[in-house]
This record gives sequence, C-alpha cells and structure tokens, in this order.
Amino acid sequence: MNHPSSRPAVLLIGHGSRIAAGVAEFKRLAEQLQQKLPDRICLAGFLELVEPSIPEALETLWRQGFRRATVLPAMLTAAGHVKNDIPALVRDFQTEHTGLTVTLGAELGLHPKLLRVARERIESAEAAFGPHYNRRDALLLVAGSGSSDSDANSNISKMTRLLWEDLGFGWAETAYAAVAAPSVTDALNRIHRLGFQRIVVLPYLLFDGRLVGQVQAAVAAHQALHPEPQLVVASHLNTHPLLIEIVLERLDQAEAR
Repeated sequence: MNHPSSRPAVLLIGHGSRIAAGVAEFKRLAEQLQQKLPDRICLAGFLELVEPSIPEALETLWRQGFRRATVLPAMLTAAGHVKNDIPALVRDFQTEHTGLTVTLGAELGLHPKLLRVARERIESAEAAFGPHYNRRDALLLVAGSGSSDSDANSNISKMTRLLWEDLGFGWAETAYAAVAAPSVTDALNRIHRLGFQRIVVLPYLLFDGRLVGQVQAAVAAHQALHPEPQLVVASHLNTHPLLIEIVLERLDQAEAR
C-alpha cells in the first residue's frame, strides 16, 4: 500500500436507501472498485439515510492521513444531488479541513455501456413472452427516477430513444417514478390505448430501493385492472461488470483534469 499522501483516496457516493438490498448492491459495487484498485484506498459514502455520510467518510480519510481524495457519484444523471448537494457537502468539509484537496468526478451519464446493461435486462425479461414473441409488436416503457432538473429527465428520454432504435420495439415511452411527469401509472394508462399486447417495463434505476418498488407496484396495479396486455418488469440495472468499468473511466477522467 502506498503512503496516504502518494495517491488520492477514492470515495464512491451512493444515494442511500432504507431498502437493505439496495444498500448491499451499492456496497458490492464499492467492493468491486476496491478490487480493481488494490493499491489505493476506496471507501463508500452515502448522501442520506445510510452511514457513513459524505462528511463522515471524508473524516475517516482525513484521520488516515489522506490530503487528496477523488469523489465519484454512483448516479445515473447529474440532477440536484450531483450538481448541488455533493459539492456543497465537500466544500463545507474543506472549509474545516483546509489541507484537503477534493476532485469531483462526473455521474455515470449516457454511456454506451449503460445501454448494453439495459439491453441485457430487457432481453432477459422478454423470455417471459415465449417463443412466438415479436419485439416489433411490443412496447418498451423506460421508467427513470424523475427529478426537478429537466436536464436529468431529458437524459432518461434520450436513453429511451437509444434503446428503441437499438432494439427495434414497435414503440417506446418514458415515465418517471417520482417528481416528474408522466408517472408510471399515467404512462401505462396512455399506453393501454395504443393497443400493444406485450409491454416491457425497464426500471432505469441503479440499485434496489423505494423507486424500484414504486415502479413494480404501479405495473402490478395496472395489470390487475387490465389483464391484457401482458406486462413484464425487467430487473433494474443492479451491480454489473460494465458498471465498474464506467466508474473507472470517470475516475481516470476526473484525475486527468
């Protein structure tokens, strides 16, 4: 292990969740990052709900002698958390620890490898439709987290478009699990009038949590009211080998600046 001052520590930031499975998924990603960087210290921190918080994680690194750190948000879009909350917490910590230099990395963003992960999740879900299934007769609904930040919402719409053109669905729509419109329920009601008999719903969310549950509940409620068409919910993105590759790219980009 190098001396703490020789290379920056790496702090991977998750949102945090009351759902234990989601926290475990994020921690597995952090463990994979540490395995990929055996000569560096890699810690996990959370924006809310779970310890350690960002200041607590930075304090741990400070006490271990680190005076440089690279902070990487394990988040899909650059909404308020990435643009405002994380930088503000880091600035506040640096004000009290004037010898600490922190480099902020970018969110995962619209990355081609995320498109590949999403495609795998969709293809696995389509197995439920049986051997005579034709994707051109089906509709894809991509359900993102939703934000008051229009740029973040537009990135979900862009991912929907990329998946639609890549996979060749008959149609594709975007919905949001929270804050933004249309909600998953409203989108499903609108989709129902289009007449597609097969619908794939992709929760475009990194880790298990409240929003994944909300997407699943909305689909179940719609299916109870409308036994036809057949709906399947794909897995959320979850820990995937390609995710850690994107994190490592963001690390290299941040430290090359």
